[in-house]
Parts: sequence; C-alpha cells; structure tokens
Amino acid sequence: VRTPMANGLVTMLPFLVATVAMLAISRHSDRQGERRRHLIASSLASALGLALAAVSAGMPVLSLTGLALALSGALGGLAVLWAIPGTLLTGVAAGAAIALMATIGNLSGYVSPVLIGWISQHTGHVENGLLALSAITCALSLCAWALAPVVVVPDETGTALLSSKS
Repeated sequence: VRTPMANGLVTMLPFLVATVAMLAISRHSDRQGERRRHLIASSLASALGLALAAVSAGMPVLSLTGLALALSGALGGLAVLWAIPGTLLTGVAAGAAIALMATIGNLSGYVSPVLIGWISQHTGHVENGLLALSAITCALSLCAWALAPVVVVPDETGTALLSSKS
C-alpha cells in the first residue's frame, strides 16, 4: 500500500545515508589531511550511483541504492570542496572563489534538470539523462585529478591550513 507517508519515508532514505556519508567523508578528509583524493572518490561514487540508478530501472531497491550512493558521493564531495577556498585563499580571493563556486552550483541546479528533460524528450528514456549526469560527474573527477594535490598542514598554533603540494 502506497501512502504519502510511505513515499516520504522511502524518499528520506537516500538523504539519511548521504548525511552519514557526508559527515564520515569530511571527517576522514580532515583526519587524513587530504582533499583531492576524497573529492575524486566522492565524485566517482556519485557517478557510479547515477549509473546504477539509470540501469536498474524497474528494480526499486537497486535504484534507491544507486540514488543513495549518488547523493552520498555528491554531498560528501561538496563537504570537501567547500573546505578548500576559505583556507587556501584569503581576503578578496577567497570571497571570489566562494562566489564562483556558488554561481557554478546555482547554474548546475538549473542546467541539470533541463538537460535531463531534453535528453529524456529526445531519447524517450529518463535513464539516458542520468547516464549523461554520470558522465559529467566523471569529467569532474578528471578535473579534480588535474588539480595540484591540496593537503592540510597544521601551522604553529595547531590550526589546519591547506597548501598545494607540488
């Protein structure tokens, strides 16, 4: 029996899993003093989850698992990503970097549903839109890999600073 309450509880599950994953990923990144590998692993997990959700249409448990993995990777990666500019940059540069990240994030919040809708309309399958988002997320992983490694380095007061390791 499907009720609004049951639908709400099922919809809540990926967000519950993602909340735990986000906290675990960000904490592990802080403890390891490393950002880039955590960002790459999170984005690859998100891409895998999107692909799993796309190919498991008609299998609700597997689809929900894919969505939970995708959301966990996305939110875990965001937690790590947002930690970088404010500690690597200062003043106006930090503000500009944060503003750029927010702008790109807001644009992607508009473009992603439009892209999924366009692909779904032209192919007749919403799954193809999820696969496209999976591919874009893989491209993000490649971009993160191309960046210089960013590591946490404690200063003399014990405050964690980020630096680029050459």
